[in-house]
Amino acid sequence: MPRPPRIIYSGAIYHIYQRGNNKEDIFKEEEYKKFFLKQLKNLNIRFDFNILAYAIMSNHYHFLIKTGDTPISDIIFNLNNIYAKYYNEKLNRSGHVFESRFNSKVVLDDAYLICLLRYIHRNPVRANIVKSVDEYRWTSHYFYKNNINNFVYPSFILNILSNNLKDSLKIYNNLMMEEGDDSNFKKDLEIICKKFSLNLESSLSFLNLQDLAEPGKRPSLDEIWLEVNTNKDELHLIRRGFKRRNFTNYKVEFIKKALKQNYTITEIAKFLNVSPSAVSKIIIRKDINPTF
Repeated sequence: MPRPPRIIYSGAIYHIYQRGNNKEDIFKEEEYKKFFLKQLKNLNIRFDFNILAYAIMSNHYHFLIKTGDTPISDIIFNLNNIYAKYYNEKLNRSGHVFESRFNSKVVLDDAYLICLLRYIHRNPVRANIVKSVDEYRWTSHYFYKNNINNFVYPSFILNILSNNLKDSLKIYNNLMMEEGDDSNFKKDLEIICKKFSLNLESSLSFLNLQDLAEPGKRPSLDEIWLEVNTNKDELHLIRRGFKRRNFTNYKVEFIKKALKQNYTITEIAKFLNVSPSAVSKIIIRKDINPTF
């Protein structure tokens, strides 16, 4: 089965996660974790992206990354490639270090993003490595707790929690310490959203709609357009650059449906005869969740 195309556009927030091949402990030693983070810092200088959060465990890692002009695939490919060479040379081994390609999900729901930050920072607690997030060195919790915007950029999510820094830091600390359900992310999401007055409905919708259409069985873009608007003359006008208020509504609905069927922004843009950046702007302006 062909791989589903990644959803890529500037300004996207990605939850990235990947584990070692055969679930091996590829970050078992502290020096391995140090090297991995150092390479991430170096790439952050070379490429255009912001690191919102991370957790490095013994056999896998999690990132929250907000991209700029550099595609997420370029960032993670370079990071994994550099680390794989280092790891193989260090242990005098060969072969794959990471398990297949990395996993990535686009995140645009604020409540889900906040709960995901909690999930990432509480990874070592959930794994029974430590009893508190304060005890584990290899997450970005320290940057958040002390509001350090350097290698990690905590201000982005802290500003979502509150416009007042003192309040946002207090909310963040409570968010990390709150007893939820570390064994079940959905239940934890429900508990945290209720406790912190977050939008549970939008979060659950985002979580439940992660499964995308199976490649090879998706409808064509023409068929998707006909679901939105049966008037082919209006599609012709849109492709010629005509602008009407109802045209925007049609384009928004079409983009939602096309993204759900795993079409890329480039494919959607080509169909509408517009630039990929124009489609990206609609996604951001209309707050379209690319996994819907």
